[in-house]
Amino acid sequence: MSALKPYSDKAKILGISSQLDRCPEDYAVFYRLAEGDRAQSIFAQRLEQSKASIVFVSRDVKVEDDRVVCLAENNFEKLIKSAVDEFYPVNKGLKLVAITGTNGKTSTVHLLSQLLRQKNMNVLSIGTLGIRLNDEEVANEGLTTPGLPELRAIIAKYQYKLDFVVMEASSHALEQDRLYGLEFDVAGWSNLTQDHLDYHQTMDKYFESKLLITQKLKDQAQLYVSEHELFKRIEKRFKRVKLVAQRDRNNVVASLKTHFAQKNLNLALSLFTHFGYDMGDLTQLNPPPGRFETLVQDEKYVIIDYAHTPDALINACLGVKMSYPGKSLVTIFGCGGDRDKSKRPLMLEAALKNSSRVIVTSDNPRSEDPQVIISDIVGSLKNAAIICEVDRRKAIEFAIKSQHKDEVILIAGKGHEAYQEIKGVKHPFDDIKVAKEALGI
Repeated sequence: MSALKPYSDKAKILGISSQLDRCPEDYAVFYRLAEGDRAQSIFAQRLEQSKASIVFVSRDVKVEDDRVVCLAENNFEKLIKSAVDEFYPVNKGLKLVAITGTNGKTSTVHLLSQLLRQKNMNVLSIGTLGIRLNDEEVANEGLTTPGLPELRAIIAKYQYKLDFVVMEASSHALEQDRLYGLEFDVAGWSNLTQDHLDYHQTMDKYFESKLLITQKLKDQAQLYVSEHELFKRIEKRFKRVKLVAQRDRNNVVASLKTHFAQKNLNLALSLFTHFGYDMGDLTQLNPPPGRFETLVQDEKYVIIDYAHTPDALINACLGVKMSYPGKSLVTIFGCGGDRDKSKRPLMLEAALKNSSRVIVTSDNPRSEDPQVIISDIVGSLKNAAIICEVDRRKAIEFAIKSQHKDEVILIAGKGHEAYQEIKGVKHPFDDIKVAKEALGI
């Protein structure tokens, strides 16, 4: 019997979604409601605008709307999983690959997809850069890993045109079981460094969330891990794990020669050769947009990179210094609002350790006051190398206009993003475009 049949008299149901304010007409929406009055208020606002025919909610909610069905958490989970299996069954012949880790997921997915395309494979890639069918973006859910109904729907839509799905598996997605119903042929784990402690609270809990990837693998499927210490820790809990051999790959474009880019490339190659392919043509590989993207004008060098964790920022800084020996580094960065506050001073520490000048600015402040975020980053530290400029555009323009020929600038944190989120609104903003304008390109 259809999982939603008991509700068929109540509503017409053409599909399912987790996005109350963005779902198509006559869809059933499954909405996980957080605790608190603010969450209830946001739900009510979204419900008012929604085209959903019926809305299942994971806890009691104070609204008067005949479309709303409140369920206990365990019943909510059972119903959403039954519904996605019914509406969006998975083609069992499809090869599935997942990559998890704090940093490097996007680059590894991007590189592996390119390698598979060299073998004329049809590839659906899913991650921070959106959802791409071969070389064309077909959707963008705005999440590293889409919600369960959206993920299953997009795979179901294209699965009979595909050979591979290659996707990022975030810790949030693993903990929230958004990968339900998918069994992976192989997986990769790039690293584990501090991030998302606003959600996971401790690094041990963060590790446990990531380790859930091992429960999503097919019988006998392997997990490839890039770092030795992480490999040893996983090996105590999961035996089908392999350490990725780290080899220098010099026949690549310059932006893939940094230490961190090489680690991502080696992980992608391990996953690629796992399927029996030869090495592929590495000279044709390119990094994803906004990852160590280099602009040059009148002997001025500017690098744009997505680095938004302490470890990623250290690696980006070291990558710049390796690529431009003898030049001083000027680093521009901020920290996202409504996210892990404990990493804010660590980001400054990472930048100061590797830069002659540091410009602290806004990232995506979201609901927070950007000036407060900057204060959290800098604290009471007095250092002549630190400049604070809350306006990100002005910070980038100042850095480039005052740049000396012996300096290279790193603009970190947003990479490919084409917006800046302030008070719930995504304003058009692109680090690459702003830097190009300042350079006169």
